Amino acid sequence: LHVFYRFDTTTARRQQANTRSLRALQLDPNSFEARLVRATVLDVVLDQPAVRAEAEQILRKLLQESPGDWRPRTALASCLQHEGRFSEAGDLFMQARQWNAAGWTYFLGEDFDQAEQAARAALAADRSAANQELLAIIQSRAREDLDATQATLDQIPASALLDDHPATLAVTVRLMRREPDKALEILRAIPRDWLSSGEMVGPKAYLTG
Repeated sequence: LHVFYRFDTTTARRQQANTRSLRALQLDPNSFEARLVRATVLDVVLDQPAVRAEAEQILRKLLQESPGDWRPRTALASCLQHEGRFSEAGDLFMQARQWNAAGWTYFLGEDFDQAEQAARAALAADRSAANQELLAIIQSRAREDLDATQATLDQIPASALLDDHPATLAVTVRLMRREPDKALEILRAIPRDWLSSGEMVGPKAYLTG
């Protein structure tokens, strides 16, 4: 978890996770949980193309043993995504009903029709800011439809626009629409001087300047 969530990505922490996952397998080679953890360590912690085939093999075996368990399915999807096999990974995320993850995966693979389908499925299940943001990115970057993008962003509550990710996307779209006053309105509401998101990492003054 330390490496997965990027709390601690040091070599020492990675080595510790590797050692412990191997030890768990030695104690019980048939343990479902130990094999799942080992596959995750291979994919996420060691994070090397040379070991991902081994992770994939373990996860496919676990999926055969327990097809109703979403964990090996999503872990396999993540593994395939890391290998650049976006279509396969997106399909697995869809099967696991991980709509948002599926949408981002298809988007990375430039399958924009599937990405939009996944985004709309995500919104049907949960009209969260994260899902609205996903659809807006597809509409703006893949479809180049700024009107549809703005209509989607208008569904995001003002309180959610205090977060860097949706806020900087909303600002970017307002600027693309040549609406600087509305972009400034969003920026002035953010109670921080530094922004960090996929749209921008830097001082807010760079945009308000």
